[in-house]
Amino acid sequence: MAQIGQHQFKLAGGHPALDFINTVHDWTTSEPLDYLSEFADAIRFGETAGLLSRADVGRLRRRTPHGELTRLRELRALLRRIFEMHLSGETPGSADLLKLSADLAEAARATQLTSATQLHRSPKVPPQVPMRREITLEKAGDALLRLRIVEAAVALLVSDATQRVKSCPSCGWLFLDVSKNRSRRWCSMDTCGAVAKSRCGGEVAALLPPLEGARRSLTRAAAIPPAAAARRPAVRFNDIMYFAGPEPVRSRRGFNEQRRRYREPQ
Repeated sequence: MAQIGQHQFKLAGGHPALDFINTVHDWTTSEPLDYLSEFADAIRFGETAGLLSRADVGRLRRRTPHGELTRLRELRALLRRIFEMHLSGETPGSADLLKLSADLAEAARATQLTSATQLHRSPKVPPQVPMRREITLEKAGDALLRLRIVEAAVALLVSDATQRVKSCPSCGWLFLDVSKNRSRRWCSMDTCGAVAKSRCGGEVAALLPPLEGARRSLTRAAAIPPAAAARRPAVRFNDIMYFAGPEPVRSRRGFNEQRRRYREPQ
């Protein structure tokens, strides 16, 4: 897997475990770029995703991990396999589940309960919470980030939220679809969504009939004055207007019917 320099992590997954799986540029390529080129990158991701506090980051940076980056990458591949099996409607392999169970047991051994007195020192914790379970650096050591990811991933896998996990068809990133009608399709409309819409527009433009003298142009609807748009027939797909033929078309079916009509001899 190829590696790159320092990267600004984008939390498009909506969950720390999914964002961790997405620390690869594009899962659909044969040699995806790895955003975790060194352990310092993993620490930066942990802080960005809210898995590590500023104090955790400072203490981890003073340590010398041995093989922890490799174990993080192995965990990432393991979680991706399990979630992909779930998305395909299949049961994850027994070997993968045993490995994740072993990681969860390791996380449990590094977990301790923090009393209310200690919790009140932090303004982020409401006073009505009596105690909290936490994986501590004293017990986890260099594996602190990895074990917190394991705990977050298992919590997601055993919850109803797994029904909202989707995979981006363009890059393979995973994300939680929290929209009301569960219509989210892309990891981000600023990247994969925009590219897909542009590609779809090009495919529709290629289908336009070669009419002699017909007005045909491709432009963003926002760039067309309202008065001009009202005078010109248009085909609109994915917020892109196509002008071809004398009649406006509002659907792909209508576009195909108009194309067939104008191609038939009169």
